Parts: sequence; C-alpha cells; structure tokens
Amino acid sequence: MIAVIAMGILFLGGVNARMFFLIALILVAAFALMIWSSPWRRDRIFAYIDPFSEDHALGKGYQLSHALIAIGRGEIFGVGLGGSVEKLSWLPEAHTDFLLAVIGEELGLVGVLTLIVAFFWLTRRIMLIGRQAIALDRVFSGLVAEGVAVWVGFQAFINVGVNLGALPTKGLTLPLVSYGGSAILMNLVALAVVLRVDYENKLLMRGTRMSSPKVALVMAGGTGGHIFPGLALAQELRARGWQVHWLGTPASMESRIVPAEGFALETIDFSGVRGKGGITLALLPLKLLRAFWQALAVVRRIRPDVVIGLGG
Repeated sequence: MIAVIAMGILFLGGVNARMFFLIALILVAAFALMIWSSPWRRDRIFAYIDPFSEDHALGKGYQLSHALIAIGRGEIFGVGLGGSVEKLSWLPEAHTDFLLAVIGEELGLVGVLTLIVAFFWLTRRIMLIGRQAIALDRVFSGLVAEGVAVWVGFQAFINVGVNLGALPTKGLTLPLVSYGGSAILMNLVALAVVLRVDYENKLLMRGTRMSSPKVALVMAGGTGGHIFPGLALAQELRARGWQVHWLGTPASMESRIVPAEGFALETIDFSGVRGKGGITLALLPLKLLRAFWQALAVVRRIRPDVVIGLGG
C-alpha cells in the first residue's frame, strides 16, 4: 500500500517517465519473485483462481468462497438489513476485510453499487481538491491531497476486488466502513488534512490572505546551552516573517536575555527541586500540574503554528 501511494505521488508529481516505469518494473518483478518463491503465497493465488475447488474450498479459498456465497444470496436487493447468515461465524473477518460481502448479502447489488459510487465520488473529489491546490501554486498541499485520494481509492478498489473474487485475497479493510480503531482514526485524520487543503484553496480563490503571520512558540531556558540555540532559531524565524513567542520562567536566565532580544516572553511558575528538601519534592506533582495548566493557557491564547522545545 505504501509503495502504491508513493508511486502514485511520483506519477502525479511529474517524475521522469523513464525513471517511473523503471521503478514500477522493479517493484512488479520483486512482487512476482516473492510470490513465486513462497509456496503459501502461490497457494493463495491458485485458491483465488478457483476457490470452490476440492483442494481450496476448506483451505485457502474458504474466505473467498463464503464471500461469494454471501454476495450471491443478496441478489438484487438483498435479504434485508441484519438478515445475513454468512456473518454468523461462517465468513471469517466479516466485520473487517469481508464486510462488503455482508453488505452485498443484506443490501444486494443495489447496496454494493451505491457503496462503489460513493467511493468513486469521494476519490474524485479529493483528487480535484489536490489539482486545485496545485493550480494555485500550492504544490505540496496538492500532492498531499492527491496522495490521500490514491490511498482511499486504491484501498477501496482492492477491498472490493477481493470481496468480489476479482483479486487475490488481501488483508485490506474498506476505508471508513470496516471495523477498526487505528484504521478509522487514520482515515479521518487524512480527510481532515484534505478538508484543510480545500479550505485554504477557497480562501485563495476569494482573494483572502491565508492567515496572519505564522506564530512560533519557543520553549528553552535555564542555561545558555538551551537559550542561545533557541535565540538563533527565533531570530531566523523572525527574519522570515514569523511572530515568535518564548516560554520560560520569571527567575531564570531567559527572563533577562529574551526580552532584550525583542521577543515576547511568556512565563510559567516553576523552578528546580534539587536540594530543596523533602517537602518541595513531595509538592512536585502539584507544581508540575500548575505549570502544565499555565503552559496550556499560553498555547490557547497565542495559538502557535509550531511549538519548538529545546530543553531547560
């Protein structure tokens, strides 16, 4: 999957055609060699070709044969929502890899076609957002969106093909539909990024500035080994038009140096506990909690685009 996304972005990004096809040929040859050199991988390929054969129906072709039975039972309009028999422990992974077969059984051809059209529309819409960003000279954002389109579209294509017996069985879920915690989370994060790209596209097309100067929050203090590298970074950011804030403590070295360099200093009440006795050490959790809430209040107030921690 990662290889497909990478190759898709290279192709859409306009990589040299000779190099692209050379890389594609090497990848195809590598996958073919992996399949040919592994007996169990070859068995899965042969099982996909004839899942109902006597050798495969109760072995490598078991999942696919029951997926096809489920889809066949659904016919045009399905047996009704919740009426699937195959999902009752007959079809393995009915809630993840082979959920489409259950949808086909319960909602029939109509349900499967509706889902395919929905994924086609989603993939096309994300791709258009990416192309729009590239047309607005936001190449990186555009390629990110197009990469998400390749990811969602190709994964849905593979899952549908596997469930319909058009492709060898592969453990890829149906995006946004199959059961899963981290998979669903990553799908939603990717779509959130695409929505942000679309939002910024619309701002540019309306002639609105994308944002005020970007804000950075630098966190460094205590000693010069932390402060001076932070100052060098802060000065470079300021030279590039960023608004820089500094988070430190009121009694440390940064409270004198940072304002003298012209940076806004935000402070939290915290100090070291080494050598200050057992009572101070016992109160450390409370002091950490108070410092955490103070730092959170600073972040919420200035809303930085980036937070840089250099220790101290």
